[in-house]
Amino acid sequence: MLLDPAVRRYGGIVGNDGIKPWPEVLQLAAVNLLPGIGGSFAVLLEQAHARDRARAAEYAEHVVERTGVERLGQRLTDDPILESTFIRAAEAAVRTGVNAKRALLAQVVAAAVLDDAKVDESQLYVQALTHLDAPHLRALERLRRVLDALPSDAQNVESRLRAAWAAEPTAVRATLFQVGCAGVAPLNVAAIFTPTYRRQLLTDFGRELLDWIRVLDTAGQVTTADSA
Repeated sequence: MLLDPAVRRYGGIVGNDGIKPWPEVLQLAAVNLLPGIGGSFAVLLEQAHARDRARAAEYAEHVVERTGVERLGQRLTDDPILESTFIRAAEAAVRTGVNAKRALLAQVVAAAVLDDAKVDESQLYVQALTHLDAPHLRALERLRRVLDALPSDAQNVESRLRAAWAAEPTAVRATLFQVGCAGVAPLNVAAIFTPTYRRQLLTDFGRELLDWIRVLDTAGQVTTADSA
């Protein structure tokens, strides 16, 4: 591990120590349901916290890999805005099951640690990623495939884009639009055949985020054929 054990204890960050496989956890919880034993909920809660700590450790390791412990500690001490961004990204990293999102959160925070000029940008990316998770990222992948599959002389471009957008769940569309990743804006008839209109389905920001996720998604949680 990259973090010194003393640093990890001080920061409340631990590795996979204490994590049991879920079948074992559930079996233990079932045993604890027996009269006179109790504590089944405590067993589940303990294991949930253990997994949270492991995800926090993974996020911290990704950041430290790029920055080093000393530089990270100094920058977090000197810059309260960066410190807040670091903490918010850690919280988002703990709450997601998408490994690529966790890695990307660490990547944008590390960039801000190494370059003060990127603090504001890092804060905005962390804010966006906080609202995006597997359903939204998979939707972005599906929308990207729709765009990439359209030939330059495709007919009924507007209706195809609107149909692809409407096919996504309402809650997903609302979040993607709010974050600024995707959406269909009404334009005049001439404009719908221009590259500008076709990018409205997936904004430059949405495509950039997705490009990063695709590079980091080695487990295929977002960008596998199942996303189609």
